[in-house]
Amino acid sequence: MRTLVVAFLLLVATFGCGAGWAMSLKEAIASAEQIDPLVQSALANSNANLAGIQIARSKILPTVQGVGSYGRTNQTANQIDPVLGLYAQKYVNSTPSSQVYLRQALFRMADWAGLSVSDLQNEYGLFRLASAYSDLWLRVSNAWFDLVAAQEAYDIQLASEQAMKVIAEQAQRSFEAGVGTKDAAIEAKAQLAFTKSNRLEAELTLAARQRTLASLTGIELSRFSQSHLRFSKKYDVLKGTAKAFLDKANLLSPEVLSAKMAQEIRQMQLKQAKFGSYPTVDFYASYQQTQNYNINQIGLGVISTQAAVQLNIPFYAGGLYQGQQRQAAAYLESAQADVRATELRLNTSVVQFWATQEAQFERFLAAQEMVRAGEEVVRAYRLGVRAGTKSWSDVANAQVILTRRQVDQVTIISGLLKAQAQLLAFLPVTDESWQYWLNTVSFEVGRANAKSLTLEQGAKLK
Repeated sequence: MRTLVVAFLLLVATFGCGAGWAMSLKEAIASAEQIDPLVQSALANSNANLAGIQIARSKILPTVQGVGSYGRTNQTANQIDPVLGLYAQKYVNSTPSSQVYLRQALFRMADWAGLSVSDLQNEYGLFRLASAYSDLWLRVSNAWFDLVAAQEAYDIQLASEQAMKVIAEQAQRSFEAGVGTKDAAIEAKAQLAFTKSNRLEAELTLAARQRTLASLTGIELSRFSQSHLRFSKKYDVLKGTAKAFLDKANLLSPEVLSAKMAQEIRQMQLKQAKFGSYPTVDFYASYQQTQNYNINQIGLGVISTQAAVQLNIPFYAGGLYQGQQRQAAAYLESAQADVRATELRLNTSVVQFWATQEAQFERFLAAQEMVRAGEEVVRAYRLGVRAGTKSWSDVANAQVILTRRQVDQVTIISGLLKAQAQLLAFLPVTDESWQYWLNTVSFEVGRANAKSLTLEQGAKLK
């Protein structure tokens, strides 16, 4: 466990060095780690658990206290002397005192169990911290894929709009030249308006995705417009089988491990509650020195030492101990049920998301073929216009279908990667599966007009 914790902290330190513009998913994750409130909360709770160990240990370690005091008394006494008669006599008395007190627990089963509970709570806090990091990496990954998908969808819609402008212009020219029909020109204009509305919607979606990722990572919003990422179209399913991944997740999942650790804590707390009614034995020792200074007694000192063993036997506390045991037993039963529920939820989710990523991958392959087919149809229809067998309305409809297929392909790729991120979120971020996946999830970098089709380029396709 300590090895896992050290590796975990080293990984966090490595990723925690990133800042500024995140050109990669890794850098976006590193930037988010610095500001995420859930991670910061888990870190603070982990530090609190460490302090709790020290508090619990103090109850069984020696307690040494020193006490010092100083007293001064001024008195005036009236006395009668046979010769002098009545006169006043003043007395000054100083009494400094110092004491050293020692207590050592000899037999306190409840306190020993409390120390074990604190150790387990510290382990539990580390698992919760690992779970917080896995959840953060999942959230950043999903936001990243949403941004890339939105950026690529916007580029596709922008290119489609510019292509549709060329088509609408050519349809209008053909109608005015008497070689085209009015309905084809009207249809092309209508498709242009439709693609323009889609481009505006994609632009709004892109802006929303940029704000979401900027808020999550702390990266300046203006920097997202500096570069455009696209999916590389070179993805695959995770290696292995669903059963192998499930077996690994059952062993390493921070959620499962934290649930099991919570069960161990409840078991130890039940023991602690039972030990509460046990006798306790403590050793006490003290050393005290007192000095007395006055007119009649100068330098009179008293030194006393004491050593004792105290036995404390609880007989009755108003039902306190019995109530604590029943409460601890109920908490233990709840923790056991939570372990079963967590394992069941893990098993169901792994099977579901593994099937999802396999299905999305098959859809991704089919979408690639559909896009290629759509591109061939648009190209063939353009040639058909030149040959007189197709109209510009046919080209416009084919362009709309192609655009829809391209956007669907982007959505499918995003769904595939999200399903894989959901699966990996069941593992700690220190697992090599996370690193391998982050290294293989590649993106293409381009400019805003990389997919835009200019009017001059469109004219060349006539």
